[in-house]
Amino acid sequence: MKGILRSILQIVVAALLGTVSCLVSAIPAKGQFQGCELIQQVTLEECQALETFFMETGGPTWFRARGWLRSNQPCDWYGITCASGAWPRKVTRIELPGNNLSGTLPGEVSLLTELRHLVIDNRGAGIRYARLNGNLPAVLGQLTHLEVLRLDDNEFDGTIPPEFGKLSSLRSLGLSQNELTGPVPAALGNLVNLTTLDLGDNILAGAIPDSLELLQKLVFLYLSDNLLDGGPWR
Repeated sequence: MKGILRSILQIVVAALLGTVSCLVSAIPAKGQFQGCELIQQVTLEECQALETFFMETGGPTWFRARGWLRSNQPCDWYGITCASGAWPRKVTRIELPGNNLSGTLPGEVSLLTELRHLVIDNRGAGIRYARLNGNLPAVLGQLTHLEVLRLDDNEFDGTIPPEFGKLSSLRSLGLSQNELTGPVPAALGNLVNLTTLDLGDNILAGAIPDSLELLQKLVFLYLSDNLLDGGPWR
């Protein structure tokens, strides 16, 4: 009888220990990503935008993804920079050149309203790197604080959104080595702070707009290897 009771007691203890073990394993480690709803370093909207960006651009196959969806500190995730001083902090830079991003660039990036730099180029990366594809999101034109937009050497197709002409703070625009078609938008002449405009190595066609003459700060202009014409711009 005692042997039976002892066996029953051992079973009960083992069950209890197993339950405790499961409960302990379910408790996330300190700093472990627990979902955007529990993050306070940035706003819920910005965290969700980063989460969407990660998944839509093949985040699990990036070469470098330190912290992404693993840490509760998005401002410390690889390639991310946030403004200091304000709370919650604002994402100001996404810089992931040559990092094997694939898929499409989600429009949710436009929710990062204080973004200054968006750099996802693959110049010199070699053919083994993946590339982004699809259309350029027109909603990027809402990022009025954007100063640098470099998306060179990807596989973007479709046209250059005229909404990019609203990026009044832009200093550098690089869309070279893609598969972009259609005209150069005349609205790019509104980018009066632009110093670098690189649209080379695409399939752009038609006349080069006279509005580009308004870019008085322009230092570097590259339109070669397209199907463009345009009088004095040729």
